[in-house]
Amino acid sequence: MANKIEELKKDIAEMEYLETHVIRQKVKDILSIEKRKLISEVVRLEEKEKENEMEVQLNVPQVSVKPSTNLSYEVKITNYAWDQSQKFLKFYITLPKVNTVPAENITCDFQEKSLELKVKNLENKDYVFRVTQLLNSIEPKNSTFKVKNDLILINAAKKEDTHWTHVTEWEKKAQDRKLPSFDNDDKSDPTSSLMNIMKNIHHNPHYRGKFHLSNVGILITDLYRVRILKFYGGNSLIFYMYGSCVFFYYLHNLYLL
Repeated sequence: MANKIEELKKDIAEMEYLETHVIRQKVKDILSIEKRKLISEVVRLEEKEKENEMEVQLNVPQVSVKPSTNLSYEVKITNYAWDQSQKFLKFYITLPKVNTVPAENITCDFQEKSLELKVKNLENKDYVFRVTQLLNSIEPKNSTFKVKNDLILINAAKKEDTHWTHVTEWEKKAQDRKLPSFDNDDKSDPTSSLMNIMKNIHHNPHYRGKFHLSNVGILITDLYRVRILKFYGGNSLIFYMYGSCVFFYYLHNLYLL
């Protein structure tokens, strides 16, 4: 039908050409009548063609799209290992079958004091590994990550060539609050370190709530194994006698205050 319409349109165009060149009016009228017939036929055929197209569309079977039941949910990654080199802070994350996920589904956003790894649609789960408040600053543009079988390796580039004692500021603060200070200005007197510990426990409710006396005794014993043995030339008998007496003496006097 499309070819027939095209042929009729060509006939109409030729008649219009003839109309401009004929001289006799009767011939012009005949050409005009035939041209109108052809135009009417073209209009009729075009309308019929549109109706056929609409019928085809109506007869197309409707495919019902069922909503997917494989809805993914977010899983936070908390188990990881970390290490460091001179230039990088390294995170090792074990995630089975992570190598089967398309590369575009694995992203890692690096910021100066944080990083966030996302693994989307791994067995209908979205995994997220997020670390905030890093101990020191990192260089986002030089930081990378790699996927190796069931392992993701994150290389966070250090901004400064320093040794990291902890991953985050919170870990360092928690560690600093955990134990009383063992600092001793008088290195020649090992008993002064014992007094520092006992005073911290006695005057600081935070330490008193955190430590049982048995734990203190263990800490004191570990301290004296190093300091008193060194002070008395490594004589273990003197260590046990002197260390026990000093410990219970100060413990008794401190809690009688």
